[in-house]
Amino acid sequence: MVPTCGLKNLQVGFSLPERLIARLALTRARIYFSGFDLWEKHHVKGGWDPESPPLGFNYPFQRLYSFGMDITF
Repeated sequence: MVPTCGLKNLQVGFSLPERLIARLALTRARIYFSGFDLWEKHHVKGGWDPESPPLGFNYPFQRLYSFGMDITF
């Protein structure tokens, strides 16, 4: 097993102020950013995912980013 550390999951959101969304006839509005496997530190050659099983397939480290907006009318 390779020693590793990293940032696995992160979600940051901001709800827009009521005085701003009331002008648009909305009940609620929120913007957000979400990320998975955002940062890692390890000593695996080639950037392979250190959490992969030692036997079997091994894939390059993958990151996932999401941006969005939740709106309620």
